[in-house]
Amino acid sequence: ISGLVLTPDGRLLAHDDELGKIYEIDQNRGVILKRFLLADAPHADFEAITMVGTDIFLMTSNGVLYQFKEGANGTTVPYTKHDTRLGHECEFEGVAYEADSAWFVMPCKNVRKKSLRDQIVIYRWRMNTPDSVAPSMLTVPVAEVSGSNKWKVFRTSDITIDPSTGNYVLISSQEKGLVELTPEGDVVRAELLPGKHHQAEGVAITKNGILIVSDKATTKPAAISLYRWRPAPGITAQ
Repeated sequence: ISGLVLTPDGRLLAHDDELGKIYEIDQNRGVILKRFLLADAPHADFEAITMVGTDIFLMTSNGVLYQFKEGANGTTVPYTKHDTRLGHECEFEGVAYEADSAWFVMPCKNVRKKSLRDQIVIYRWRMNTPDSVAPSMLTVPVAEVSGSNKWKVFRTSDITIDPSTGNYVLISSQEKGLVELTPEGDVVRAELLPGKHHQAEGVAITKNGILIVSDKATTKPAAISLYRWRPAPGITAQ
C-alpha cells in the first residue's frame, strides 16, 4: 500500500507502488472488495492518490498526475496524464486535494534545493491554469515542529486534509512522525505516530474521526491501522 484516499461516500481506496492498480478495502474488516487497473498497466513510481469529485488522481514521485474514473472489479480504465513540472524541485510521496481552493497539496519527501532542506516544503498546484500562474509554496522550519523528537528533517510520506478542520496532516515513515499544520503553516501538533509501523506510507481521516495509517509491505505484510482521531494534543489507539 503506497497511498490511501477516501471516496466522497466514505469508501477506502489504496494503490500499488510500481503498477497502476487500485484496490477498494473494507477498513473495518481488512477485506479487499475489488481491484482494477489503469489501461495498459503503466509502470511508474506511483506514490500517492487523491480524489477530485468522482475523478481519481495517482501521482508519481516526479510530480506526474494520472487522472481516471473508478472502475468495476477486474476492469481496466483509461487515464489522462498531467505533468506538474515540479519533479526537479522535489521528490514527492503524498498528495491531497483542497476543494475550497482547488489546489493539489503536494509535500516534498526530499527537497532538491539545499537552502530548503531544513524546511517542510509543501507545493500547492492548480490544474488547467496558464503557465504564468506559478504554484504557491508553503515552508515551515523543521525546528518549529521537531521539539523533543529532535528531527533534523521531516521526509513526508503522505498527507491528508482533516475534514473537520481543513488542516494538513502529514506523516513520515522514516521519522515515524505525524505533523498537523494549518493551511497558513501554523503548527498544531507534532508527535510520534501512534502504534508500531514498519513503513507508514498512507494516511486518511474519516468524517467520523478515524485516523487510518497504512504500511507498505516490507519484511511484514501490507497493513492498515485505525485510531481514534482527536483534537490536539494527542491521539489514542482504537
